[in-house]
Amino acid sequence: MANATSTLREADNRVVIEGVLKENNLEKTKDKDGKTVVRGDIVVQIAENEEIVAKFYSAELTKTGKENPSFKSLSTVMENYVSVADCLKANEPIENATKVQVKGAKLRINDYFNENKKDISSYVEVAGSFISSSKEETYEPRAEFELECFVLNIKPEINKEQEETGRLVLNVAVPIYGGKVVPFTLIAEGDVAEFLSMNYEKNKTAFLLGDIKNTVTINKVEKGGGFGKKKVETFINTKQELIITGGGVNGDPSMYEDNPELAEKAFAIEDIKKAMAEREIMLETKKAGGAKPNNKAKETKKAPRGGLF
Repeated sequence: MANATSTLREADNRVVIEGVLKENNLEKTKDKDGKTVVRGDIVVQIAENEEIVAKFYSAELTKTGKENPSFKSLSTVMENYVSVADCLKANEPIENATKVQVKGAKLRINDYFNENKKDISSYVEVAGSFISSSKEETYEPRAEFELECFVLNIKPEINKEQEETGRLVLNVAVPIYGGKVVPFTLIAEGDVAEFLSMNYEKNKTAFLLGDIKNTVTINKVEKGGGFGKKKVETFINTKQELIITGGGVNGDPSMYEDNPELAEKAFAIEDIKKAMAEREIMLETKKAGGAKPNNKAKETKKAPRGGLF
């Protein structure tokens, strides 16, 4: 079937991460064609109890046979950078860990068949291209995003007690390569939430800035009877949110459709609807394939650290 949304342009989607290299899980291997690639992820610690996972995949050579700058960057990390895990293993101070910056990164969605739920699960992840060591004079721990998006709806956040939290939820669609779209859930707080509730509306295009907040909490629960040594179970919980901190283009906070200079770049609602419908078909097809008895690979797949939902 021809792609009905082939004219839908790819949205701006940029992520920058800077912090301490906590884990380095990159590896060199061969792809299915026998070509050398680097793949895996790194964990970057932004602050205490706050870390971000960034995924990478890079071939050694470009399509034209030239050296791939991304591959070279990742190889340097594997050979020369020191992680917190390396320091602990060598019994060295964790202050020796390399401070890094991830660039050429994007937010993306990973959809997979969840055997336990018998349904499709989706999580948000960061896919990067380059890693460099940070300069001490400009070092700024952060995980930030810039995102062009089509606002599907705006609504108050409701907690488990069915009460409004004061925060705002924006469900958005982001066009990606090939005329497809992926959905994200963004959160607004305080003055930002107030501004958006008064000035933004659904079915329009926006440019938003924000922070990727990924909080890790460790809870230890004692179990046992009234005497002797008690059993302690450790539970690790990860909560990741995309928090809007600002938006607008060239000092103008307007949505694209309300700005004469940006109106031509606005995403058409008809194109978004078609792309969303195609996504639903893709998910149903993936679900049907994953539910087959012989699909063992998907039965054991788990959402990695830092999944949003």
